[in-house]
Amino acid sequence: MHQDDDKETAPVEPRAHVAQVTPTLITINSRRYQVAVNHKDAVDTTRIGERYDEILGKYDFIVGDWGYEQLRLKGFYADTNHQADPDQRIGHVQDYLLEFCNFGCAYFILERIDAPEKPVVVRKPRRPRTRQPNPVDESRYGRDRTDRRHKDEAPRRKHTPRSGKPYAEKRGATSRPERGRNEQVHTAGKGHGRHFTVRKTD
Repeated sequence: MHQDDDKETAPVEPRAHVAQVTPTLITINSRRYQVAVNHKDAVDTTRIGERYDEILGKYDFIVGDWGYEQLRLKGFYADTNHQADPDQRIGHVQDYLLEFCNFGCAYFILERIDAPEKPVVVRKPRRPRTRQPNPVDESRYGRDRTDRRHKDEAPRRKHTPRSGKPYAEKRGATSRPERGRNEQVHTAGKGHGRHFTVRKTD
C-alpha cells in the first residue's frame, strides 16, 4: 500500500466531543446548538468533531460547507451584535456561500442556544481624591511653621503687650539731671525765659 494512502485512511483524533441529541439538536463540548439549516444532509457529527476549533465557541452561529469531501467551519455573530463587522454577522452568510463556497455545495448552519454569559466586571470603589499640598503655594502663602518643628519642641508663645492694646506703645527714656544732697538744680527752658527750681526737703 502506498504511503499516501496510509495518511488518508489514518483516523483523525477528534478535537471536540460532538453528540447528536435530536435531529435538530447537537452538543459540542456540552454546548447546545440547534440545526437551523441542513442543506443536502450536510451535518456529520464525526467530521465536525475533527474539524472543530475552540475559537468557534465565541460565535453565535457555526456554518459548515463541504468542498472536495472536506468540511470547513466558520463562525458568525448574530445580527444584533453591532460591534462586529457586517461581514461577520449571520446576515452575510448568503454572500459568504456564493463567494467562498462551491456552487450548490452541501452546507449547514448551527445556532448556539446557550450563549456564553458576559463576565461580570466588579469595579472597585473610587477613593476620594486628596489634594496634595503644593510646596510652591506653602512658601507663597506662608504655611504655618509650627508643623515644621520637631514633635518634642514646645511651640513658641506669641508676644502680647501687657497694656492689652492691639499695638505696642514705645516710650522714650527721659533724661533727668543728676543731683546730690542739698543741691539745687536749675532747669532752664527755652520758652520765654522760664526757670524751674527743684529743692530737696529733708
